[in-house]
Amino acid sequence: MITKVKILSCILAITLVIAKMTPGCTLCTSVKLVSTIREDLNNPTTNLVFAGKLGKTQINTDGSGTTEFFVKSVLRKPSGWEVGSTLIIPKYLPGGEKTNQSMTVILANWKENQITPIRAINLNENESLREIVRITNAPTKQDINSLTASFALMGSKEFELSNDAFMEWAKADDLLVSETAKLLSPKLVRDYIQSSQSPQNRLSLYAYLLGCCGNQEDDSAWFAKCLNSKETKWRSARDGVMAGYLLLNPTEGWELAAKSLADSSTPLQDRLAILRSIKTLHNSEHPGTNSKFDDQIIQCLKNTILQKELADIAIDYLRQWHLPQAEEMILAAYPRKGESPLLARSVIQYSLSFRERPKCSTFLADQKLINPDLIREVEDLLGDLPHPPS
Repeated sequence: MITKVKILSCILAITLVIAKMTPGCTLCTSVKLVSTIREDLNNPTTNLVFAGKLGKTQINTDGSGTTEFFVKSVLRKPSGWEVGSTLIIPKYLPGGEKTNQSMTVILANWKENQITPIRAINLNENESLREIVRITNAPTKQDINSLTASFALMGSKEFELSNDAFMEWAKADDLLVSETAKLLSPKLVRDYIQSSQSPQNRLSLYAYLLGCCGNQEDDSAWFAKCLNSKETKWRSARDGVMAGYLLLNPTEGWELAAKSLADSSTPLQDRLAILRSIKTLHNSEHPGTNSKFDDQIIQCLKNTILQKELADIAIDYLRQWHLPQAEEMILAAYPRKGESPLLARSVIQYSLSFRERPKCSTFLADQKLINPDLIREVEDLLGDLPHPPS
């Protein structure tokens, strides 16, 4: 029988596993990530890339099928691969080019005279093939130049290229996003924000980018307006809007963040959004350096701990970011037995990470006498996670 304790243990274990993973953009966590064209091109099995037109198709009752393809250009081919202008792909590829200017790009694996398609990219304009060529020749890893090019491509009328460009930003870590954002054209960012064609799931990122490259004189009023907006699209983008506002107008921004987190009447989703914005700003700093926002971050997280509903998140941030300044408040937040198991585990996890500090050491010694199984369980889950310095 699965007990509540086991379920909570699984939740904590999953949280710790995620903490070990290389994060993408914090503001894009709600986006369903898919592989990008760059990633598919860098897949060792992608040794064949060609462009042209789809022809006749055939689908069988078992789901298998074939597609005739008229090759116009070859961007990549393996040694020994030779083919005429027409080939048969052993897979049913639905649809087809809508105009004479449309084309399809196929990423595939060729082995032992067998073509296995990996990805099909539909382009409305022949000229768009140049972007595929650029990505094919781009560096394997993301950098400022590749992200800058992707940002310009987010405004493309080619849906697949525009969405792929957004995926590149969604997969970039907060530090790279921040460094690249500072070099963007504020006008282009504003154009994306104001465009009715911009998908709603990009608005949070766009707002943050404007905070990085915009200026207080031109953009501060827009941020204030969005933070007060009741429109669904801006409520959903509140984390990015808040992060941008904190950068553009830090005095008023941090005051608003701290006040909102201390107020129990602030909707829970708004408080979660503010915490994501804080995480974004913290992660945008170079590892090992002291954040210029440490004092404001610590105050906001202390306010969150006092409100309790999201205290476990705030405590874990303080642990991950090696900030012991709220130690006494965290230890005092330890719940009575049977109450708020997630909060209890987060306090123990924090104490184990700062076990060399006298107060944490004393707390752990007391808890080992009261609830040794819980201490041992969290210790096992922590595994080889690095401990913050004392």
